[in-house]
Amino acid sequence: MASKLIGTVARSLHMAAAPQQDLVQQVIEAVTAATAQEGVILHRRDTVGVPHALPRQHGLSEDSFGERLQQALLQATGVQLNVMLYSEVVDAGHPLCSLCTLTAGKSAKESIVLIQGAEL
Repeated sequence: MASKLIGTVARSLHMAAAPQQDLVQQVIEAVTAATAQEGVILHRRDTVGVPHALPRQHGLSEDSFGERLQQALLQATGVQLNVMLYSEVVDAGHPLCSLCTLTAGKSAKESIVLIQGAEL
């Protein structure tokens, strides 16, 4: 029996704040942990949202970070995921990301967002 996604699912994924570790690897670990622990099935149009503050705190260029993360996620998961940087407090362009981070009660240093079932 085939299943279909109905609507959009957005979840905040916990990420250990470890400034000395590679940020790309930390995001990948959070996404792969969610797939293993929560049974999340990733799809080609799913989006991984990362707060703008994270690459900045690690001294990374947002453009190069986004490209590097997208390639690393493809290698780690086998799925071409979208990567989006968002403002963690209020982002009118990406309200699901901001809302998900705020409702999870996490800071931008501890949380990324996985959005499934919608093209953003």
